[in-house]
Order: sequence, then structure tokens, then C-alpha cells
Amino acid sequence: MFMHSAVFLGFIGTLFIMSGTTVLVQWLNAPQTSVGRLRVAPSATTLSALEKQWGIQLQGIRLSAAGNLLDFRYRILDVDKAQPLANHKSQPYVLGQTSGSRMSVPTTPTVGSLRQTSIKPLINRTYFVLFANPERQIKAGDKVTVVIGNFRAADLIVE
Repeated sequence: MFMHSAVFLGFIGTLFIMSGTTVLVQWLNAPQTSVGRLRVAPSATTLSALEKQWGIQLQGIRLSAAGNLLDFRYRILDVDKAQPLANHKSQPYVLGQTSGSRMSVPTTPTVGSLRQTSIKPLINRTYFVLFANPERQIKAGDKVTVVIGNFRAADLIVE
């Protein structure tokens, strides 16, 4: 009986690895308009334009903390172009396109602002900005615009 269980578990493990490989291949072959799980509406600023102008690759905007926060992530590809996004003096916010609400970055007395800033950003590092979502006004599937200084990414779909 024990030998049959080991063979069965080996078979299940092989299936798991094969299915994981299939998902990886599908992710690698995904169209260039999607990065990871980031979805962008057709009228949105193209991701390649953001990469060229701001030197970043959008990773996504997702609900977090049971929907009470919006987690915006981006990866820096060009340090010089991305410098304005890491400036601690800028006041980032998210505009809910459906609700019309404006969400800012919360600041706590012990932790400070819930975003990463840096004097000199590092290449190939993913940075985050957490936005408050009081009363869960923005929901999954809503379109939002992220604004950080002069940076503007419109029509991002919240996951």
C-alpha cells in the first residue's frame, strides 16, 4: 500500500510540474500589452510609451488589506527617467474614474508614508506605492488613473 501511495504522489508531483510549466509558457507568450497580471484598457497609455518616457515597467495595481488599500507597483528600467517617481516630495494619488474619488498615500506616525522613495532609485528593482481606499470605494475591475508628480498612467484596471 505504501509503495502505491509513493507512486501516486510522484505522479501528482509530475502533473503539478507539467501544469506549472504550461502556465509559465503561457505567461511568457502573453501579448506585449500585458505585464504579469496587469490589464490595461484599450484607450490607455501604452506600456511601451511609459517605458520610453518614464523608464518604468508597470507591474500592476491591486486591492490589498481586504480592499482597504490599493497596491501600485512598478519596476525601474532606467534610473534617470524614473527619478521623479521616487521623489519623496511628490504627492501621489489615484483617481477612480467611475467613482470620481481621489485616493492619497496614507502616512502613519511610526512608519511614515506608505510608499518607497529613494535619492537614487535602483535599476531592475520593483517599487510600490500604497493608496488608501476608504470605505472600499474602488473595487476590482474599476479603471483608475495613477498620478505621481508629472507621471500619469490612465485607464489601469484594478485587480
